[in-house]
Amino acid sequence: MNFIIKTVAALALAISCAYPQAAPLVLAAQAARPNTMYAVSGILRSKADSMVIKLVQGLAYGATREDAVEAFSRDVHAKYPTHTLIDTVATSLTVAKPACGQRI
Repeated sequence: MNFIIKTVAALALAISCAYPQAAPLVLAAQAARPNTMYAVSGILRSKADSMVIKLVQGLAYGATREDAVEAFSRDVHAKYPTHTLIDTVATSLTVAKPACGQRI
């Protein structure tokens, strides 16, 4: 789902750079996409052996920290079905937005 949102937003930004009259399309795409990126870390414990743990990390978008952790949790549960997510930490990231000419 995040891939689709990122792709639509990237296409909308590219269109707005090439065609300035397409600005309303960009605003709609930005409103539909959560605008905060979070670095999320989680600790997994094996369901088969409680002494086996893994550290997983990823990036997730969300309107709030809780939304980002929820998206991260869904991805982790899908990727590691034999493990249980026991704790998470999320930190918001500031992403610099380059000028329009640098995006193309």
